Amino acid sequence: MRRFVTIVSVLAVLLVASNAFASNANQFGWTISVSATDYTQNTGEPLGGPGTLYLWIGCSSGITRAAASEFGLSGTIVVSSVAGSAPQYLFSGAPTDLLGVYDRAPACPTMVGIVTVFDVAGGSLCLVPSGANDRNLTIGTDGNGYSNGFIGYSSDGSSPGASSTFCSPIAVESENWGSIKSMYR
Repeated sequence: MRRFVTIVSVLAVLLVASNAFASNANQFGWTISVSATDYTQNTGEPLGGPGTLYLWIGCSSGITRAAASEFGLSGTIVVSSVAGSAPQYLFSGAPTDLLGVYDRAPACPTMVGIVTVFDVAGGSLCLVPSGANDRNLTIGTDGNGYSNGFIGYSSDGSSPGASSTFCSPIAVESENWGSIKSMYR
């Protein structure tokens, strides 16, 4: 219980810290997959009632690892619950206001959540800003907030919703190749 309270306290401090608001884009790419072993399985057939989808941190640009996150899940597929996929990954809150804390900062790709859904007729599910704070971000282990890129899930034959910033490369300062090589001589 003490560990849970500590993790939630750290998350609260990170989410309130002024530098934690999403000021950096393109760092983390989240996916919702039908597969527990492949984060790119973002489409499928209707699950026929209760079923399981998986929440992945699919990719990052390599600046930092994830420490915490805040976002919501929304779509025509009904979400029953979200749980961490292992003891070191904890999710709290309703599906529209998920807070995630990662005790061991996951490398990418890593499946971090198990989403229990009801998908009888087919539909879609996507990451959206949280209902409580209007945030769709991940806090890195560096203490900075990063807007989430995402690819959702679809079982109705449509394309899964996706952001245009799903793990896009982050531009570095404009340097020429000679000056970059000289740093490593």
